[in-house]
Amino acid sequence: MVSNLFGRVKATAIPKLDSGNYHLWKKDIIIALMSINARQLTLGAVPRPAGINTERTREWDSRSEQAASLLHSSCGPTALSLINDNYDPHHIWEILEEHFSTIHSFRNRLQVLGDFNQQGMTSDLKTATEYLAKLRGLQAQLVGTAD
Repeated sequence: MVSNLFGRVKATAIPKLDSGNYHLWKKDIIIALMSINARQLTLGAVPRPAGINTERTREWDSRSEQAASLLHSSCGPTALSLINDNYDPHHIWEILEEHFSTIHSFRNRLQVLGDFNQQGMTSDLKTATEYLAKLRGLQAQLVGTAD
């Protein structure tokens, strides 16, 4: 999914975010953010430490810039247009979530609902456990929707 080359994360197999793959992208990008220790920072759970030019602030700033770079590099054209000139990973995350998440997008809700209703045992799902896990994942995406 993600390769780490010389300490830098490169989004190699993360699908470019578009209007139809937000939940797959979100799952993959969270793993990538974890690899650079920037998941909590991106989700807004870790504020920037107080102080100017301390070791902690420099480290936080570095992780913040890596996260913003990773988010930008994993977005398709529409998503990029929404976050253009934005380098705060938490703000980027909020914008993308608001625009693309199933809860907020009728089109995405319909797509996930269709995927759920048409999901069958396919060659990539070798066991009933994998099949049920896939259904549970689709169901989790629909939680909180009006459908």
